[in-house]
Amino acid sequence: MGLFGNIKSKPKPDPDNEFVLNYIAGRDGLGSIKGDSVVINKTGLTVTLGGCKVEENEGRFAAYLFFRIDRADFDEPVFEPQTSLGNSREKALTTAAEQFVTVLMSMVLSIGMKHKCEEMRTLENSFDGSRHIYEYPCTLPVGRLSNSNAERECQPFDVVKDDLADYLGGRKYNWVKLFVGRTGESVTCEARVNGVVIPELTDKLSEFADCDEDKTSINMEKQCILFIQSDETYKPPRHTFAEIKKCALKAVPILAEIHGDDSWDKGFAKINRITHDPILTCEIIHYLPEAAAQIMFNEVKTVTPITLYCGETEPLVINRTQLTAWCAASSAIEDFYYTQKPDSKYMFAIMNYLSSLYSVVCQIMEKHPDLQSLSGLTFKELGCNMPEEYRNEIY
Repeated sequence: MGLFGNIKSKPKPDPDNEFVLNYIAGRDGLGSIKGDSVVINKTGLTVTLGGCKVEENEGRFAAYLFFRIDRADFDEPVFEPQTSLGNSREKALTTAAEQFVTVLMSMVLSIGMKHKCEEMRTLENSFDGSRHIYEYPCTLPVGRLSNSNAERECQPFDVVKDDLADYLGGRKYNWVKLFVGRTGESVTCEARVNGVVIPELTDKLSEFADCDEDKTSINMEKQCILFIQSDETYKPPRHTFAEIKKCALKAVPILAEIHGDDSWDKGFAKINRITHDPILTCEIIHYLPEAAAQIMFNEVKTVTPITLYCGETEPLVINRTQLTAWCAASSAIEDFYYTQKPDSKYMFAIMNYLSSLYSVVCQIMEKHPDLQSLSGLTFKELGCNMPEEYRNEIY
């Protein structure tokens, strides 16, 4: 044994990881490498490569990359997967990394132009009774992968622009991702706001893709936009996304014990001791079970609007993505479900007294006991009873 015993050598860096990080950092001098991350110059953004895998099949290579984007004042990290093919390992990694750079540049442009006080375009809404202004850059990059020279007549953002403001909430940063894909006769489209799929906008993108003149080619387009709410209209929330998510995770086992009026009262009191805020307790009790039901009954198409019955006054109809508490509670139950892997009995216990979607599914199954699939059903009546004061506390 040597003088200092067995000294463990530092593991060698993975060459594929190094290749991808060097490509991103060196692309137009975007940033500098720090450990497994790239710090993007003058933006406060940090990109971490969480996964990197390359598979070969008969001389063709497929690269699978998974990135995490952080900034100190983001409500939550942005996760971005990238997949690409190539006739060599390097080509597959380069293409996937370049596709990610297109996504990253949308953030860099939003933050950079705002920082430099350059002209920004705006969308507006007043979902909570107050005016909200969302700024975005004049130039929006589009990632495109195609085996055809044919170009669509407009960008994905142009297709949904007139409706998009109705899905932006009170956050300082709203992250929008649009995908329009064609592989021959098959069309796959998706619109997400802050990670939540928006069926109404997804349908618009699908209708747009159906108009492609060339229905034999491969034509994939991805466009991402970081909307930054103006300092003029932004109000710091009562609770941050992270605070709500932490409380929601602690509330999961309590929600599983609620199965009647008596246990509801006891459960409310227990969760309120976690939140120290009756309104936040109401949000968790109503929103988390509905989000759980959407996981368990993912064949059922759900619309984005939610009706909030606040006392005797006129109900409020708001899109779920505009509610910070909904997004945080949804993220909490997703994390719980995919990491803890509870059985269906436990998930049903969370939903059975508290979810309107669960109640409707049970009614359908009772009327149609031989029903083999819920596919093709649409749930349009998502609603929650909230206290009167919630009308002025939405964020």
